[in-house]
Formats: sequence, structure tokens, C-alpha cells
Amino acid sequence: DIPIRHRAALFLEIFGNSLVQGKTEVYIDGIATLLRELIHEGDKYQGYLKNILNFDHLKQKHRDDIDKVFQSWKVENAFDVVTLRDHRLRGYYGDRYDCRKNMIDW
Repeated sequence: DIPIRHRAALFLEIFGNSLVQGKTEVYIDGIATLLRELIHEGDKYQGYLKNILNFDHLKQKHRDDIDKVFQSWKVENAFDVVTLRDHRLRGYYGDRYDCRKNMIDW
């Protein structure tokens, strides 16, 4: 499987960054697929996540909501984080955004 040092780095990258590497993106996509299978198949699912997560007591509406979250983690639903951050910072700083050198990190 994955060595402990790589798992720690992967954890920090996923939960600490909005921009992730390609291999991390593929890992997240795979986990999202496993989680969606667990929600939809229920008792038929034979993966290791069955011992950790149990969705049996949720109503179908809540399962569908969780499924939408897992579906948003898929690679097909990518969005441009760099442009999003740029627009947010421009709105925050307003007129001061470009007025001084080194005021904002490029």
C-alpha cells in the first residue's frame, strides 16, 4: 500500500491545500468512487470501508445529499481555484490590489 510518510503527506495536501497534485487528484477520485459504491450498494459492498462507515440508519434523502458531496470530489467536476482566488483577493483589496509592490503574493 502507501508508506506512512506518503500517507501523512497526502493527508496534509488534501486537507491543507486547495491546489493538489495530479496523483492526489487521482487518489481523491478513487476514494470518492469507493464511498459512492458504499452508499449505493450498502450490504453488498465488500470493501474495507464497510467496517469503518455505516450509512444504514440514514434516510434516502440524506444518502442522496452525501452522494452529491462525494460526486463533487470527482475529477470531472474540476474548477479553477487560481482564478477564484484572484477574484476573491481583488474584491477584498479593491483599489489597493495593484497599487503597492509586494502587497499581495503573486
